[in-house]
Amino acid sequence: MTITTKLETLPLRTLAWRLSRFRLQAWTRRVTSALGLRPRAQMRLAELTIPDSEIARRVTQHVIEVAPDFLVNHSLRSYLFGAALGLRDGLNFDPEVLYLGAVMHDLGLTAYCGGSQQAFELAGAQQARAFLLERDYDAAKADLVHEAIALHTSIGLAARKEPEIVLVQQGSSLDMVGLRMEDLASPTVDEIVAAYPRLDVKRQMILLAQQAVVGKQDCPLASLMKLGFSRFVLSAPFAE
Repeated sequence: MTITTKLETLPLRTLAWRLSRFRLQAWTRRVTSALGLRPRAQMRLAELTIPDSEIARRVTQHVIEVAPDFLVNHSLRSYLFGAALGLRDGLNFDPEVLYLGAVMHDLGLTAYCGGSQQAFELAGAQQARAFLLERDYDAAKADLVHEAIALHTSIGLAARKEPEIVLVQQGSSLDMVGLRMEDLASPTVDEIVAAYPRLDVKRQMILLAQQAVVGKQDCPLASLMKLGFSRFVLSAPFAE
């Protein structure tokens, strides 16, 4: 696998068109779900087992050490939502790779990557890959984790990649803006949020995003911010 070294920055008009298409698709899913034509997946938290391998435990501890609690919980919910959507869709994915990508997908927003002049997605991806390789993790899987992190804000690109990349984006998007929430039963969503509370994540994430794009106006997140990322986060179907 060739890993991403430079993120694609779409013209705002193109990105706006892609976002509009996704919003139309989301509206269609909500309507068909409300009519009973699109089944909602209902599963218990116990069915979405968090990997307990040595590398998964070490990554979890690392993220807990470098990230604030609200970001840790967001990352864990992103894995659980992504895994739930993957099971619903019948995707063949590696739970451990999905977990590592989801739990480290916002590493670039922490002080661990502080001072980097790169887009936060790419800075986090590189740090995550280095962390895994330093611990003798499989190189091909480390590359896949890198791509899941690097592309998680690349609208329209991640969706054409491997299942783990797709699910890191969808899981984190569900948690931040409610994307595909209509595909999961309310008890499933409620149980995940109860296990890993949101801790004012909407407000906190907007602040982090604003800081992350300072001096980096050619990165994907900066473009999303210009098109209303903060508004999308605030209007997500979560209380906080």
